[in-house]
Amino acid sequence: MLTTKRFFALINLSVLMSIPFLLMGQVQIFPSLVSDDHTAEGFMITLPDGSLRHFFRLDPGENGHHIGNNSRIVQRASSDQGFTWTALHSVYEDEWDNRNVHGGVTEEGRIVLFFRRYNAINRKTISTNFIYSIDYGDTWSDIQTIATGPADNPGTHKMIHIPGKGYMQSFYTPWLCELRYSDDGTNWDKVGFRWDFNERREIKISEACFLNLGEGKLIGLMRDEWLSNYYQVMSADSGTTWTEPVRTNISMPFFTPSPQLFYDFFTNRIFVIANDRRGLSGGNYVMNDAEFYIYMNDPDEAFNNPKSYVLAARFNRPFPNSHHFYGYPTYSKLDEGRYLIMFTESYKKENDKEQADFYQFELLTNSYMPLADQAIVKRTGPRLRIFPNPIDQVFTAELSQLVLGDRVTMEIYNNSGQLVWQNEEVGFDGFKLDVDVSDYPSGVYYLKVISNNMSATETIVIQ
Repeated sequence: MLTTKRFFALINLSVLMSIPFLLMGQVQIFPSLVSDDHTAEGFMITLPDGSLRHFFRLDPGENGHHIGNNSRIVQRASSDQGFTWTALHSVYEDEWDNRNVHGGVTEEGRIVLFFRRYNAINRKTISTNFIYSIDYGDTWSDIQTIATGPADNPGTHKMIHIPGKGYMQSFYTPWLCELRYSDDGTNWDKVGFRWDFNERREIKISEACFLNLGEGKLIGLMRDEWLSNYYQVMSADSGTTWTEPVRTNISMPFFTPSPQLFYDFFTNRIFVIANDRRGLSGGNYVMNDAEFYIYMNDPDEAFNNPKSYVLAARFNRPFPNSHHFYGYPTYSKLDEGRYLIMFTESYKKENDKEQADFYQFELLTNSYMPLADQAIVKRTGPRLRIFPNPIDQVFTAELSQLVLGDRVTMEIYNNSGQLVWQNEEVGFDGFKLDVDVSDYPSGVYYLKVISNNMSATETIVIQ
C-alpha cells in the first residue's frame, strides 16, 4: 500500500516544493529531502551571494539507520532561498560513522564543520574532529582532531562570534558541557567555561546551543537527559563566568531535544525553535502527538527570566507515528525578518531501521510581533481553546501562556449566570483537561479560566 510518506517521496521535488505539505496558521511545511536514505542533523549557512549551503549526515539506502558505519557527511546548495536544492555532494567519508554534524561560518567566510567519528559496532567515539573550507564548500582542509576528553560531541548550535574571545563552539557528553574558542576557526585548543555534573549528578545536561546578545550578555539552552524540557544558562561577562542551569518554560512539561535559538535584529526578538518527544515524558502522552514550537522573547526578558518565553506558534509533526520526532532544527537567514528552518522527521522502516527525512518552512518574524508585544510587555493571562464545540458529552479545554506551577481555576456558568461546575489545577503551557458535561441540560454555557488574577472566557454549547 502506498503511504502518504512514500507518495511524497515519489513526486519530483521541484513540483512538490510548490505545494504546502502542511499549513498551520502562519507556518507552511514542505518536504525538503524525502528519500530512502537516512538524512538527519546538520546546519545551514547563507553565503554573501544569498545562496544557501546545507551540511548533514547521510546513511544511504534501505539499511541507512540512526547509527551506522556506512554514513558520511554531504552538502547541498540552493540558489533560490530553499525553493529547490542541488544534488548531494560528498564532504567527508571514512570507515566510521561520521555523525553529529554542526558548525558555522566566520566573518571572513571560512566554513567550519564539526563532527564525530564513531564506531557504530562497539558504540565508542573514535575522535572529535573539524574541517574547514575557504571557498564556500568547494574544497576542504585535511581533517583536524580536537582533544576534547569526555566532552566528545559537538554542540547543536551555530558557531558564534564573541568579540575579544573569538569564535565559540560547545562540546558535550551527558553531565558535562564545555565551551571552546578559536581566533579564526582553524584551531580549537582554547578551553573556556565548563559545566560538570559528573560528581554531583544533579542535572543531566547534554546538547547545548548558545547566543550572543551583545554588551557582554550571552544565553544558552541545554537539553535535559532526564527527559524534561530545556535548561538555560546566562553570562554577563562575555562568557568568562556563567550561571548554573535553570529550567525554562519552553514546551513544558515535555522532553525537548536539540535546542536552537537565534536573535532577529528586524524585530529585536529572540526566537527559539524546538520540538518535543512527549512519548518519553511519562503519563499518557504518545509520540504521535509530538509537536513543533516557535517561542519568542525580548532579549532582556530572556536574560533575566528563563520562564518568560512566549509561545508564538505550535503545529503537529509532519508524519505522526509511534517513533520519536527527531527534530534537530537548524536555520539560515534569507533576508530581514525571513529565515529558512530545516528539521528532521523519522519513523521505523519494515527492517526495523530508522528512516529520517528533512522538512522545511519559512519563518516570518514580524508575523508574530503582536503576540510578542502583548505577552512580553504585559502578561495577558491564559489562552483558552475548547474542542469539540458544540459538545455531546465530553470536551477538552487546552490552556496556553502558562508557566509550570501556575494555579488555574476553571468555572462553568449556565446562561443565567449560575456557577454549575468548578475545578482547580496546577497548570503548565499546553495543559489539557477533559470535562464531562453529559449530565447538564442542553444549552449555552460559559467556561471561565482564571490564573494569576487574569482570565479567559469561552462560550460552549451543550447539545
